[in-house]
Order: sequence, then C-alpha cells, then structure tokens
Amino acid sequence: MDSLGIMRNLASRMVARATLPSLLIALAAFTFAPSTQAAEVDIHGFVLGTGSLRLSDMPLATGEKYNWLLGEARLRGDVDINSDSGVTAGVAKIEFVNDSIDRTADIEVRELYGEYLGDIIEIRAGRQMITWGIADRLFINDVFPKNWTAFFAGQPLEYLKIGSDALKLSAFGDSWDLELVGIPFVQTDVTPTSNRFVVFDPGFAVHEPSNRLSNGEAAARLHTSFGSLDVALYAFRGHWHQPDKGFDPAGSTVIFPRLENYGFTLQDSILGGVLSAEGGYYRSVDDSAGIDPFTANSQLRYLASFEREIVTDVTVAVQAYGEIMDNHTAYLAAAQPAFAAGAGPQPLPEHRKIGTVNVRALWLNQTLTTSLFAMAVAGGGRMFIPDVHYAVTDEFSVNLGAHAFWGGPDSWMLGMMKHDDNVYANIKWSF
Repeated sequence: MDSLGIMRNLASRMVARATLPSLLIALAAFTFAPSTQAAEVDIHGFVLGTGSLRLSDMPLATGEKYNWLLGEARLRGDVDINSDSGVTAGVAKIEFVNDSIDRTADIEVRELYGEYLGDIIEIRAGRQMITWGIADRLFINDVFPKNWTAFFAGQPLEYLKIGSDALKLSAFGDSWDLELVGIPFVQTDVTPTSNRFVVFDPGFAVHEPSNRLSNGEAAARLHTSFGSLDVALYAFRGHWHQPDKGFDPAGSTVIFPRLENYGFTLQDSILGGVLSAEGGYYRSVDDSAGIDPFTANSQLRYLASFEREIVTDVTVAVQAYGEIMDNHTAYLAAAQPAFAAGAGPQPLPEHRKIGTVNVRALWLNQTLTTSLFAMAVAGGGRMFIPDVHYAVTDEFSVNLGAHAFWGGPDSWMLGMMKHDDNVYANIKWSF
C-alpha cells in the first residue's frame, strides 16, 4: 500500500473518536506525509498483555475488598514513512486496547504526526511525545501530560507519558538548538480514581480547560553546551495539569488554573558518573499572592542527581528533589477551615523534600535487567518498586514487578495510596 493510502486508513480508524484535535492530527499527517512516488514504509509493532492485582484488603468505594487494577491486552501498530530525500516523514503509533475488567475495547492514538526535516529547521505537527528535563520520575521542566494511573498500575514506563496534540518547531545552530511548542488543545494528567484504587474521591465534577485559543499552551527550550557541560533553559505558559491544584467552590468543580514555568537544567560528567541539576519557578498566574485557598500557590522546584556505574553492569542513581511554596503563611491562613482537626486534607509544608534511589543491574549477557526504585517524601510516605525484565528472545520479553506504599497523610499522593500495594506482569511480543 502506498504511504498516502496508509495514512488514509489510519485516519479513517479515528473517525469514531472524531474530536477536533484528532481530526487536526490526521490532517497534519496527510499534510506532512511524503508523496506516494518516493517513500520508504516500515511497519512493526507488538502485542502486550498486562495484569496488575491490588493486594490490600481495604475495600474500594464500591465495597469490593480485592480488585484487579489492570487486565488488558494491547495490539500496537507502528508505521514510519520516510521520503527517499529524507526531507519529509510521517509516524503513526496506534493501539487497539481490550480492557478485560470493564469489558471494553478502544483505539488509542499514541502518536500520529507528520514532519519536515530541513538542515536547520524541523517542523512536526500532530500528536507527539515531548520529553524535557533530566529527572527520573520527578518532573520540573517536563510540563507535558502524564498518566499516573498507568504508572501506579504497573504498565511499562513509556505509558507514563501522554502524547500532546502540538506543533513543534526546532531550529539548529552551530552550538545550540531551540524548540518552540504550541499546544492548542490542553491535555491534563490522568490520575488514579476510586473505581480501582483506594484513593480519596469527593465526587466533584472535573472541568478541563475549553478548546478556546486563549486556553492554548506554549513552551520553549534552548539548549547549548560549554565543553562537557550541557545547559538548557525552559519557559512554559499554560495550565496546572494535576487535579489537586484548583477548585471552584461556586460550582463544586475541579479546575486547572493557569501556570507559568521558567527553568533550567545542567548536566556534566564528573567523578566517573553524571551530575545533574534542574530547577524551575512555577508561577501560579491565578493566585500569585497565595491568598486563594482553592488555587495552588506558586513554588520553586529544584533537583540534584548523580548517576554512576559502581561495578560492571550495575548503576546507582540518586536524586534530591524539593518544592518551596511561596506565601506559605498566607496559604495556611486562607486554607485553615479545610484543615480542621481530624478532617479534610493535611496542609502542605513550606518546603517539601523528596529523595529517590534507583539501582539497576544487567545479567545474563544483558538479557536480564533487575531494578529497585525507592522514593521517600519527608513526612509524606514511601514507595518501593522492585522490577525484573527478561528478554527471552529478541522478540519476546517478560516483566514482573510490584509497588509497595506506606506512611504519610491520606491526602498526599503516596500516603493516599498506602492501601494500593500491587504486583504486576507485562508480557510482550514484538514483530
């Protein structure tokens, strides 16, 4: 089948989900896809089966005491189209998902974009994964949407990221590169809900930003290097993507207030490893004074990390992360009614600190990978993720792991999930 025919087929499968963003992505894929006369098409994919079982006997809101967090099968098709000239390309990553718990089937568009690849300019339009920053499962300048439900349920780590319907312009100089991103349709984070997790759910309606042009998001990244030192600067204007950052009491509705972020990353080789630093100032546009109890305050985020191979095929990475809230005194005074003794959420500290350790080891000619990721929030909970991945063949692999939580207030994320310990398995066959 020619490249245009392939893109038509992919677009037609999206008609059932004919939202404006999806139609625009399909249009972008048509626009930037190479001509039918000179194109190279590569088709591959995988079948992925995932099961995740919650171990706690704490009942859900439905009254169930034991519950599968996840039981699904995915059929993924990846189509890469490149013109013989190498100037234009198109990418589609489409998944057919069968959910055995809800007994539903759906089509998920992971990525679908077309791009122009010039010598100094690249243009990409459509649904795409955008990853900025340097942190491991802690995010400062990676302001793009996340799927925390997939992460906590044990899906492969790639599913923590959600594609953005965006236009990205990249420019390249002799010693620098610049990325400009426009996101007309806001995509918020996916977070655990009480239908499968033991998490607090007040049942409020959620009002996501409408698809008005004024609600669109924009981001920029400038990267350069000085010798071995990598430096990047970031800017973002959009919205908080987490549902705990805004609330409209008049309508009893969860909202996503406006947000600006200005940050940086630094990375260099030192002492036989990689030393990294990341920082960002989150300006809460709708509550810059910190006096609105229903809108998140501005905050300064920082991170320092070091990663090193301590012996052959064994790597240790540590991270120290923090959030310093602006106007904390005003926040406590404004939100005091919500902090009544023994009821409601616990107040956030002025300086929240998080530490992580990630130990990874390769065995059996690097076909077996074991890892242990541990996170501790000062006064706010613990999380351990042991994980084993075995590549039986080049095409077939098995992944087993677990999430263990304990400690911390029930209104903070890790503390909230102390009853959601789980074991998970992923079985994957690639073709």
